[in-house]
Amino acid sequence: IQQIDEIIKKILESKRIVLLCGGGANKASSEIIELAQILKAPVITTGNARGLIPDQHPLNAGTTLPFQSCRELLDSSDLVLAIGTEFSDVDVIYTGKRITQPAYLVRVDIDSAQLQSAFIAKVAVQADAKEFTSTLIAMLKSRDFVSHITDAADRAQKVRMNLDWTEQSKSHFVWLDVITNEIPRNTIISIDSTQLAYTSHHYLPWSSPQRWLAPYGLGTLGPALPMGIGAKIASPQDPVVILAGDGGALFTIAELATARDI
Repeated sequence: IQQIDEIIKKILESKRIVLLCGGGANKASSEIIELAQILKAPVITTGNARGLIPDQHPLNAGTTLPFQSCRELLDSSDLVLAIGTEFSDVDVIYTGKRITQPAYLVRVDIDSAQLQSAFIAKVAVQADAKEFTSTLIAMLKSRDFVSHITDAADRAQKVRMNLDWTEQSKSHFVWLDVITNEIPRNTIISIDSTQLAYTSHHYLPWSSPQRWLAPYGLGTLGPALPMGIGAKIASPQDPVVILAGDGGALFTIAELATARDI
């Protein structure tokens, strides 16, 4: 990966690094966690990357892109490493407030068309997320890199402790707490475009990558039921929970008949 030396040079200069990971990084979960720990960098996840880093990990800044505290974290950073994300508008639908152009953005994506979409990257790397993070980790270790950043965990937790919830969302907490307490760890959740789901994106604790299914690309109505059925077929041993409103469910309610036939 040709740009690694340039990225490492910027890492050596930086004091406030942030990792922003999307669904394209899901298969690099262990590498992302190791990289975050080496760099002492908070990790923000998009909806598609929920569970990429365990919920209770001290560097987990959560799925928090719509919130002011997250935007402040990004605005104050001197290096943002965005790995496997398209910067979908659906990720900020909760408040509708987009993040601003990072001061120094390194973007990694296997799709070259994504490398300069939405935001301008100082360094754009077309690569698989796992390959990129593994290479970067190996290069940092070969140079005996040691981060002197000491406040990364505090910055990550500050984001999660200062989310500007709406009153409607606060009324959802009791329902989502019940779901959290009742589902086993191997649960797959499939959610639709509905108010309870919008809150759950950011509120439900989640520590398992690729087990949180939602229409993040285009925010369509009705996919939760067929996605949930598909998930159950793919992993019949795992429980599947579907969160859908009346409008979304009615778009694809006929899939229940298909599920019955299966």
